[in-house]
Amino acid sequence: MSTFREIIESTPYKEQSHVLELVINQYGDSYVLENVAKLIGSYTFSIWTKANKNCSVQFDVLGTIKIAEVTTDWKKYVYTVKTDDLSNGKSIAIKPDNNTTTYYYEGFLSEGTIDNSWLPAPEDDEAQMESIKSEFIQKADSIEEKVTANDGKISSLI
Repeated sequence: MSTFREIIESTPYKEQSHVLELVINQYGDSYVLENVAKLIGSYTFSIWTKANKNCSVQFDVLGTIKIAEVTTDWKKYVYTVKTDDLSNGKSIAIKPDNNTTTYYYEGFLSEGTIDNSWLPAPEDDEAQMESIKSEFIQKADSIEEKVTANDGKISSLI
């Protein structure tokens, strides 16, 4: 019997959060997000995915089939499709290989051709912020600022 449930799991951002777990044990089973499109046009679907073992996952995005080769590490998949006729599908179906456990995080559908899903800002990375050293050197006629990152790159403002 195939199942789906929400679990707490480490995310691609290395934080614990709610993740969708699909266990597919019967041929033809899928997870469907119904009636997600209302207008004809271009849509971009993105989702983070990983599995308990390497497998294929078929994404049916508004009637367009996309195949992802999923591994045990989180990877973001982004698909842009154009639909001229919503009778082919207004839904997104996720169909992993049989006898696999797959995990999904931050599924996002937006109108247009740009992935508008959320990404952390580089300045939000605390480890990166802790590794920056800032110096101010006051001279008789000026102030010099020097910022050094942990990778050795130096930025100066005089």
